[in-house]
Amino acid sequence: MKLSSLIIALALVPGGANIGRTQETSRGSNQTPLASFPKVDQLFAMWDRRDSPGCALGVIKDGRFVYRRGYGMANLEHGVPIDLRTIFYIASMSKQFTAMSIALLARRGKLSLDDDIRKHLPEMPPYQKSPTVRDLIYHTSGIRDFIVLKYLSGFPIQAVNSDAEMYETMAQTNNQEVLELIARQRELNFTPGEEFAYSNSNYLLLGEIVKRVSGKSLAEFADENIFQPLGMVNTHYSNDLMEVIKDRATGYTPVGKGFAAARTNNGTVGPAGLMTSVEDLLLWDRNFYQNQLSGGDPGLLDVILTPGRLNDGSKLSYAFGLVHYKYKGLEAVGHDGGFFGFKTSMNRFPSQKFTVICLCNVRNAPMDGLADQVADIYLTDQVRSTDTSAALPAQTVVELTEQEPAKYAGIYWNPVTEGLWMLFLKDGRLVDPGGGGSVLVPIGKNRFQVTGQPVELIFETPPNGGHPVRMLKVTRGGKPQVYEAVKAARPALGQLAEYAGRYTSDEIDAAYTLIVHDGTLTLTRTKGKNVALTPTFSDNFWNDEFGYVKFTRDRRHKINGLLYTSSWIRRLRFSKT
Repeated sequence: MKLSSLIIALALVPGGANIGRTQETSRGSNQTPLASFPKVDQLFAMWDRRDSPGCALGVIKDGRFVYRRGYGMANLEHGVPIDLRTIFYIASMSKQFTAMSIALLARRGKLSLDDDIRKHLPEMPPYQKSPTVRDLIYHTSGIRDFIVLKYLSGFPIQAVNSDAEMYETMAQTNNQEVLELIARQRELNFTPGEEFAYSNSNYLLLGEIVKRVSGKSLAEFADENIFQPLGMVNTHYSNDLMEVIKDRATGYTPVGKGFAAARTNNGTVGPAGLMTSVEDLLLWDRNFYQNQLSGGDPGLLDVILTPGRLNDGSKLSYAFGLVHYKYKGLEAVGHDGGFFGFKTSMNRFPSQKFTVICLCNVRNAPMDGLADQVADIYLTDQVRSTDTSAALPAQTVVELTEQEPAKYAGIYWNPVTEGLWMLFLKDGRLVDPGGGGSVLVPIGKNRFQVTGQPVELIFETPPNGGHPVRMLKVTRGGKPQVYEAVKAARPALGQLAEYAGRYTSDEIDAAYTLIVHDGTLTLTRTKGKNVALTPTFSDNFWNDEFGYVKFTRDRRHKINGLLYTSSWIRRLRFSKT
């Protein structure tokens, strides 16, 4: 949509400068621009070329653009530049619109947030405690993430030319297929309401609930109740991968010295699937200050901006598809997205009535960092020079002898989450190879700060000293997690052979074969590359990219299956055949 009140200037300059440039500096008023444009443009300079994908930027103050600009190309093959009308796939940024659809139905009395999800989705298993609609909204349901489940079944998730594993097939997926997959899961990751764990399955189920309660698809309901009332005529959910969409950007991933188009094979809507532009998102932003939906319902915005709580009363930062956070001392709310070569973000500073929209069509664009730097430029007199909001309170680094950190090296296992910390001594310091090589900085005799993370580790030793019996992981605003110290396992070659065999899961309709190859237990799949498993502790193995595997035994102590755990999946069972 082209707003009549906004003037769009499109300039194509030879040599790659100012590709698809559109900007506004409070035209039609006596206001002074809030920032120097060259400072903003410099942030996006590496993508502001005719041979590169790029980003669309919108900077909003008091409900109107103060700067807007397209950098780089929407489509490299046809030489189409990015401008403010370019349509982007916004991935997980879509969740706020799915959540708004649920909020509208709840405010109209069509459903209750406390409804058992089986009231609307009777095909879901009768778990010991069933999640509610509210649990889906706040990611407290414990339902496994379908994207990881699809990956485990051999589906190519991020299908791009540069990755052989993801390139194998153009198979596609849709909401109905994924709904059936989720309904086959016999276990939850945790009891609903006990934890927060982001899962795309939650919002796919919410989209299905909208359909069953309203009698209209999520796309139809959102169009009639959100997009049309706000004038967002170029915004819609798209589940048709072959749909022709005017002005749509292509997603790209870097390959060598160039780029390859990312193959979109996921047609699901709810957790993602929304197509929109920076111009349309201006109208969405305005609605947060003066609601126009559902007859101007005064309580609607309070609902969607209210963060969730766990069963013990702990407050979450996640609201209705929106995340509350602090940035350099300022209150902010927003959500990012990333999939199929797109990286997107929309971050709003309510007290300043200031918003940064950054939509990029290149997989490696640090759009969240870019958006933050844009905010730094415009809000320079209001932001703190450093951001300590996500960090633990500053601690004094203490000096330990070379021997003292050594006693904390080892493997620590969380029996609730199945999480592992494997701590090794390197150059006299504790490091965690599974955390990207994070270094542990001593802030006490038995306390360490994890570099680059708001995490503190506290080790508890027996009264008589010796190796720790457990480790506490403390994160700002979260409950301490307990990790038990476990004895490292080093199985011999003959012992590894015990784990070899074929393992199947009817929950994801997949089969894995484990073999011993070059002295290493290796997981092979019909679809996907082989995975070398490293032993950790008894019957447990690990691969940094794949996840954790725990083998189970029968009454005769024979291997009868395995449990798979990763960041979004816990204890997915495979039976040995």
